[in-house]
Amino acid sequence: MNRLTVGTTNQAKVQLLAEHLAPFGITLEIAPCQIDIPEHGTTAQENARLKATTYATALNAPAIATDDALYFEGFATADQPGLNVRRIPGGPDRASDEELIAYYASLFARYGDRVTGWWEWAICIATPDGQFEEVTLTSPPRHFTSNPCEARIPGFPLESFTIDPDSGGYRLEQEPAEDDVNAEWTHMASAALCEMVGRMLAL
Repeated sequence: MNRLTVGTTNQAKVQLLAEHLAPFGITLEIAPCQIDIPEHGTTAQENARLKATTYATALNAPAIATDDALYFEGFATADQPGLNVRRIPGGPDRASDEELIAYYASLFARYGDRVTGWWEWAICIATPDGQFEEVTLTSPPRHFTSNPCEARIPGFPLESFTIDPDSGGYRLEQEPAEDDVNAEWTHMASAALCEMVGRMLAL
């Protein structure tokens, strides 16, 4: 297996996966057609598995898919993004980056300006014969402020809110070598993908 199909149009996610998979000699191909898959799972892992197995079967090729969820300490249940990170209550099913930035700025301000949360990132690799490998990673605590910085990563609008809890500086404005949390998260993701790829190659 040296090529995986990824069923997403989110270029930020494609780039992130490509960076993690490149050391294994695996390249990503964006699916030639996008399949409308209702994400009715109750966890990020269920949604990632649904997407990966659907694409693998439909395209008769190994596929990889991800899904994520976001939770905050002390938030009311109704305010927890959970699996609906890109959905604004009462708004469109999938809001734009700037719409999300405006929404989360207001939400964080209601909870005292600075809040702490964590991401769950689910990954699934599936083959056309129905086999799959999956993992869910939980990020280290992430700290957010209600005032986003000007820097943006298309597809990852919440990154504009993340700060270093010690310095108060925005993570997007730090040098990579200074960002120990992101470095730890990257290492966790790479190690998990390494194990998954190894298991899939052994099938």
